[in-house]
Amino acid sequence: MSIATIGQGERIVRHHGSEFSYESAQALFALAHQLGRGEKLVIDLSDSANTTIAALAKLIELRRVLLELGSDLRLVGLSGRVGAIHSLHRLGNVLPC
Repeated sequence: MSIATIGQGERIVRHHGSEFSYESAQALFALAHQLGRGEKLVIDLSDSANTTIAALAKLIELRRVLLELGSDLRLVGLSGRVGAIHSLHRLGNVLPC
């Protein structure tokens, strides 16, 4: 994963690899406490065509933690199975794009 700051108040994390796994989602928790209040974590999954329900559930948990800390997250680059699962399970309200 690579991390960059884009604009004021947003940090983008680009996941490299064809599958976004539970372990990948868990690794993002280290960033939660590094974000400033009001900052948004943007997770770019454009290289990932596959994921698991467990990985998306972990992102839901991460968003809950971020909201408690005064931050938030959003997903970009959803495609393949990642986009299909996100859409099928109507995750737009809990994992915004």
